[in-house]
Amino acid sequence: MFYDFHFKEIVDKYKLDLNGAWSKVEIPQNGRHPDVYHKWVNEQLKIIDKQANGDPEKFLKLFDENIKTPLQNNPEMIFKEFWESGAQAIPEPEIPQWEDWEW
Repeated sequence: MFYDFHFKEIVDKYKLDLNGAWSKVEIPQNGRHPDVYHKWVNEQLKIIDKQANGDPEKFLKLFDENIKTPLQNNPEMIFKEFWESGAQAIPEPEIPQWEDWEW
């Protein structure tokens, strides 16, 4: 999956397992998350990485604050309808154009 590669690239810097308990939130789901949700997570991870600056403890704290807590407070974020409704509590990040992606 496209986003797994980018997620893993960031969390590997902190020697974390992308599928570890630290990244899990207990919410009901059925199927794959929509791309817009993955884009939001990717943008959040970039911000967290920049702020944590290599510090694993800070990374985990920021991950909890910026990804896990919003998701726990808005479990409907994992559904496409949440993002299409325009009523989301968390603004959709500006998505770079294909040519702007850093590889």
